[in-house]
Amino acid sequence: MRFLEEGFRFRYYLSGRRDKNADVMFLLIDIKKRLNVDFEFRTVNSDPKSEEKVYREDLKPREKILRKSMGRNIHDVFWDGIKYRIVDRIVVVDMNDNIVWCPHNRDPNYNAWRMNDQQDPLTKGFLIWILSEEEKTINYIKERVKDARKSEHDLVIEEFKKRRIIEGLVEEKVKVGEGLIGKLGAQEIDFIVKEPSGVVWVGEAKPHIKKPCQLYEALGQVLIYKALYKREYPDIMVKTMIICRKVRPDIEDMIRSFIEGVYVDKFIVL
Repeated sequence: MRFLEEGFRFRYYLSGRRDKNADVMFLLIDIKKRLNVDFEFRTVNSDPKSEEKVYREDLKPREKILRKSMGRNIHDVFWDGIKYRIVDRIVVVDMNDNIVWCPHNRDPNYNAWRMNDQQDPLTKGFLIWILSEEEKTINYIKERVKDARKSEHDLVIEEFKKRRIIEGLVEEKVKVGEGLIGKLGAQEIDFIVKEPSGVVWVGEAKPHIKKPCQLYEALGQVLIYKALYKREYPDIMVKTMIICRKVRPDIEDMIRSFIEGVYVDKFIVL
């Protein structure tokens, strides 16, 4: 399968409905001509066993990646309460033949797709939307493909930035201690936030804190970052924070009771 400029292509799971297939194929051909995005199709029988087989082989192995790009559990996207619905669906495939994103009904653009085609918003409505706004829609899909490639660690920092929990300029991967010799030298802070007041927050991001050792690791790192940052900028007030997406409840209780405000200034669960 030849790739065109955008580095991804559409895959259409073809059903036996010739009328619908023809409409979708015409839209995909038009997108290829106008926007230089390629496509392929795969035939799937519409019986529950065939569709579940496709789900297990094509989608289930990509569950973690798709959760990052879609923000949803892939099971919830394709399970209708009775069976997996694969036929007549569009997915986005990268250059390694991996599914990296697909339209779903909680996407912020879903209402626009539905206005284009109320009966089939996730396929025909979606493709009409691409043709209606062209470059804007392709760039949106590119961003979702990028999300699929991001690490859990990067996504935690991105979520923190979006929520603007602490106002200020956020800088990522800030190097400190380069002049020191040994293990404490040349550390890289996950991110810092420079408040307008002049206060600087040094932060350590963890996707999950499920074990005490993960907490101690984060705590040790952020305290070292603070010491090294203060060494280079002694006149700046430096505060510390640890952010994570998930934390075990008993560990969170321990942090709130004994660590936050004593060893680290803020502990934030996103």
